[in-house]
Amino acid sequence: MLKQKEEVVRQNISLSPKDRMLVISGPNAGGKSVTLKTIGLLQYMLQCGLPIPLRPESVCGVFTSLFVDIGDKQSLSEDLSTYSSHLKDMNYFLKNACSKSLCLIDEIGTGTDPQAGIAIAKAFLDALYKKKSYIVITTHFGKLKYLAEEYEGIQNAAMQFDMKFISPTYQLQIGSPGSSFALEIAQKMGVPQAVLENAKHNMGDSDVSVEKLLIKLQKQQRAYEHEKRQYEQRSQKSKRLMQEYKDKKEKLDVQKHRYLNEAKKQAKELIAKAKKEVQESLQEVKSFQGHPTVVKKEQKKLEVMEKAMQPVLPKKVAPPKPKQPEQIFLSGALEEGDAVWIPAQNTSGEVIELKKKNALVAIGSWQMRLPIDQLKKVKKEKAKVMMPYTEDRIEARADFEPNLDVRGKYAEEAITLIDKHLDEAMRLSLPQVRIIHGKGTGALRQKVQTHLRTAFPNYICHSEKDAAGGEGVTCVELVGS
Repeated sequence: MLKQKEEVVRQNISLSPKDRMLVISGPNAGGKSVTLKTIGLLQYMLQCGLPIPLRPESVCGVFTSLFVDIGDKQSLSEDLSTYSSHLKDMNYFLKNACSKSLCLIDEIGTGTDPQAGIAIAKAFLDALYKKKSYIVITTHFGKLKYLAEEYEGIQNAAMQFDMKFISPTYQLQIGSPGSSFALEIAQKMGVPQAVLENAKHNMGDSDVSVEKLLIKLQKQQRAYEHEKRQYEQRSQKSKRLMQEYKDKKEKLDVQKHRYLNEAKKQAKELIAKAKKEVQESLQEVKSFQGHPTVVKKEQKKLEVMEKAMQPVLPKKVAPPKPKQPEQIFLSGALEEGDAVWIPAQNTSGEVIELKKKNALVAIGSWQMRLPIDQLKKVKKEKAKVMMPYTEDRIEARADFEPNLDVRGKYAEEAITLIDKHLDEAMRLSLPQVRIIHGKGTGALRQKVQTHLRTAFPNYICHSEKDAAGGEGVTCVELVGS
């Protein structure tokens, strides 16, 4: 079996006597059914005595019965349609489920008229809820997402979706419902804009508003989770630094205590030695009965001993001179090869070409023509570190729409929009953007791709995969961003 390079996405799922039902919503192909199957498979493995992948602090329960309705069980031989097969399963659940049962239901209420399907689904869930069964369902129905507001013990959960690249992340977020992102996925697949506008009109203002609110909520939740992770990282770093400080302080205290003891010991030995020598000197003076030469000799010896016993005072250290601020910006006229700071872009670059009052500046693999009076000459060794990611820039990246739709526009108008779009993507250091020009006769696609390869030779541009729009979409990979 070939090893796949895809990353495993961990999920954090919790059911308890207090929260017995979980309603999972989100986009198609976002991982709802896979998550439901994962819950069922791991629970079944656990009850069969098999080890399962969990965190060490996880707590698992054991159910007396597991009821699963996943997939399409329609059958010609048994005269069962999709809807009737679901009804058959639900009837069985209601007859046999109890407070120690786990029910897993995929796309409950589908296969019939949506209004009737929602009504019947709510009725079944209400009956299972009264039995106090543990329930996990997946759904696209908005009214089923609101059950958490009507009943205690029901949680919403949403499969996360990356709005920048119109793709699922397969990460489950418990606590809020999710949007199906039907219109966004349709736009990614190259559905004409006129059809999408008509679909929005058919949905009605209230439905569109709810979808927008759900998308905004998920976006804010992702931002909150990002800030939370950063805070936890900073908190852990602070704790680690504090512990290192305490360890070093304890080590220094031990060394200080040892050095003081050694100094005291040496001082005692020195004093004892001095006393002994003084006694010997006095004895020698007495034996010579105060002879002047001997007395002078012993006085000098005592003076030398007195100086040796005096504490050695540290020399006065001159206070450090105040550090002059480093000069980063340079004066003088710009020349080709100079490093420059671009205040408007909050970044730095290198001058490639000078032409009258303008300069062609390279920013990584990007090139921009800017007025010379908007550039500041800087030291080359400082230019690389002068690219701060401010909060405004992070927020701008989150709000930036990487997909540009130029369908129905003239080639000149489309190219102007594309250039502006790429300049903004470059400023925000995004890895790629997508130009939606449609298939049609292929004339607009050819002009767009020709312009990209000519004006931006450092970029890699290619048509999308068939599943993502095919030749109706050009993907531009911003090399060096």
